[in-house]
Amino acid sequence: RTILFVQFGTNALREYSPEQHSSLDAFVHRMDELITLARRNKVNIVLCTPLAQPYYKDGELVDRLGGYAEAVRRMAAYNHVALLDLEQATRTWLASMSEEEAAQYYVSIDKEQVKESEYLLNAEGAKVVAQMAKEAIKNVNSKKLKHILKK
Repeated sequence: RTILFVQFGTNALREYSPEQHSSLDAFVHRMDELITLARRNKVNIVLCTPLAQPYYKDGELVDRLGGYAEAVRRMAAYNHVALLDLEQATRTWLASMSEEEAAQYYVSIDKEQVKESEYLLNAEGAKVVAQMAKEAIKNVNSKKLKHILKK
């Protein structure tokens, strides 16, 4: 059986990258199209929220996703598909540390090109987030998906 894990990235926020930005309406429309296509092809779909970003202001983690994570949660509930809430997991993780501590898990590919809204995990950060995803998969709220994953 085929399982399709879908995570739409939101690292290109409008104010820094208008040519790459997708409105919330377009974002939801694309998710809906993908869910329809997956169902048509009898593919089991799992929606994953985007990762929280390590953006801090005055020492506090700031939500920079502007409703995109919540849109994924709503789409999963409305369409009765499994959800991995990686935004919640990464937000809790990032909120537990300072900006300096969080920086050890991220790398920029080119300091001259990367804007403050773009964050790439380094190898250590990827390991941490992969462990979060593994735990989320173990606890997924879909009997059908749990049955498939046991095989």
